[in-house]
Amino acid sequence: MVTGSLFGLIVSIQIQSLYSFCFSGSSPSSVPLMIIMPSRTEGGTTRRNAYKEATFGMGCFWAPSESLLQVEGVLDTVVGYAGGSLSGKKPIKNPSYDDVCYGDAWVEAVRVLYDDDQVSFETLLDRFFELQNPVVGNRQYESIIFPHDDSQKEIADSWKAGTQQLPSIRNDGLPTSIVNIEYNDDEESPLLFYKAEDYHQEYWQKWRPRIAGGIGLLSIASGIFAPILSTEQESQVKTCSALLFILGALYFGVLERLFGGNTRELEIGSLAKKAYYPKTPSF
Repeated sequence: MVTGSLFGLIVSIQIQSLYSFCFSGSSPSSVPLMIIMPSRTEGGTTRRNAYKEATFGMGCFWAPSESLLQVEGVLDTVVGYAGGSLSGKKPIKNPSYDDVCYGDAWVEAVRVLYDDDQVSFETLLDRFFELQNPVVGNRQYESIIFPHDDSQKEIADSWKAGTQQLPSIRNDGLPTSIVNIEYNDDEESPLLFYKAEDYHQEYWQKWRPRIAGGIGLLSIASGIFAPILSTEQESQVKTCSALLFILGALYFGVLERLFGGNTRELEIGSLAKKAYYPKTPSF
């Protein structure tokens, strides 16, 4: 069944590319990159699922990757490093977080998987601008739209032109003029995106309970339960709580970063394939 579905997926993509090439006069590379999924039925109407991806540089990627998940139609986000192949600098393959922090080629970026039936790329651009926290003049934290294809490039250009004709400024004074668009339709120099180390993924979703647990352990170690414990019990509880806090800080603050996995290239379309075919090998 899975093999048959995969064959149908491949055929669908190839037919779509061939049709666009033959009848629109465009090259296959200009065909919007999407994954056409098997149809679904809603209210008696049969529709095809269309999962697409987008990539944005939004400043530090921890908060935006979580905030974008609150946008209706956004299915998943992955943080990583993009732009090294487009910046004019000599890119470093498989860049580490240190390479990004101390280099001048790569950008902290968020790759977004979204359902095109629920949210358009134009709407994502609006949300990208609202949720970003860039640092002007710092390559690592630049505000950048990385179009995946000619269609996204055209929409991004139109969006930026429109916001400049009617200047759009956030409540904090950030203008849309700081947004850059980096795109290269040369197949020999595509947009590279490397998934960041594991400890960066779902960063605040993981750290909120850790912080709460740390505060709890410190509270216990400070003697919060002293009124209901004997002197011996209190001493044991304090010692254990302090030890757990130290071990947790050592693991989450040091060891997790040291052994948090390597970066790995994430090709366009990988998130969509993984979403529909869960048994696809992890990236």
